[in-house]
Amino acid sequence: MGVAGVVVITGATFSNSTDWRGIISALVGTLAFSIATVAFRTKAKAYSIPEMNFWQSLVGAVGLGPFALASAHSVLNWHIVSATAIVYLAIVVTIGGMGLWFFLIRVTGAGIASTYHLLNPVFGLILSAIVLGTPLAAKDFAGVAMIAGGLYLSRQFSSNLPKAKACSQ
Repeated sequence: MGVAGVVVITGATFSNSTDWRGIISALVGTLAFSIATVAFRTKAKAYSIPEMNFWQSLVGAVGLGPFALASAHSVLNWHIVSATAIVYLAIVVTIGGMGLWFFLIRVTGAGIASTYHLLNPVFGLILSAIVLGTPLAAKDFAGVAMIAGGLYLSRQFSSNLPKAKACSQ
């Protein structure tokens, strides 16, 4: 239900001109992220969050590097703005975001933490309206309602599962 809400908000459509490479890449990335989330739960006691973040970044770079090089279409015009953007994306978004993600898994568990990813399109929608002045449509509110319903259902389902042993921080 939550994923359907994301599709409604983003307005995703599929046709003969759909670039399926991007969709397949997103699905493979989602699968890898899901496997890593569950695997982290079992390794949480052995490694600190910065250590897990380092290994996640290294494995991701090695695994995705060849695909990035093979699909590069143009050379980046290096200047201070692009260099600053790349440093910000690497440090704040990737390392900071993954550190927060690992912390969230430790605090709430993998199942509940994973459901929070459905909030990304909601915050993107809100920021788009505030920062870019993008008008909100009825479909946007319908998508948010579907995401909220999916989050509610997943929280209800998760609360009925047996509790796993808590990981030490």
